Amino acid sequence: MHIREIYINPLVSTIKPVKRTFDLVKVRVIKVATFGITLETLIIAIMLIYYGIVSYYFIPYSILYKKALLQTLLFNSIFFFMIFGAIILISILQSRMECSVFELLFLLSKKLNNLKLIILKTIKAKQYKNIKVSIIISLSFAFLLFFTSGLRIEMAIVQSFI
Repeated sequence: MHIREIYINPLVSTIKPVKRTFDLVKVRVIKVATFGITLETLIIAIMLIYYGIVSYYFIPYSILYKKALLQTLLFNSIFFFMIFGAIILISILQSRMECSVFELLFLLSKKLNNLKLIILKTIKAKQYKNIKVSIIISLSFAFLLFFTSGLRIEMAIVQSFI
């Protein structure tokens, strides 16, 4: 905020402008990423801690004491987190993979070199939409994996009863 005041000295007939400035608020925005912690690294760290605890404590415990329900729960949770980690990895590497595929296409076809700049700008403009599509595709594959593994487990259970 800038305030401009005019000071009139009665002894001198000239007018002297005095300029005073005030800094009211200083805002300092620090992203967590500047400290080396992004959302992806935080999620990966939590997943690794979970894998360590599960694989070194709970899985041997469930095998030694023959707790089949706990074993199934642990292996399904490991499978779920594996798919979740793959989704995070796909969302991080998606734009780099697109650019590398197009660079390969540009090397193979010399006719595309004229369109190289336009194609790369289009990819950059549709970047966030492409990330959503990659997440949707990876979630659909995850559903198919869970569905087929669940069907196989149920079929094995039914066959064991028969």
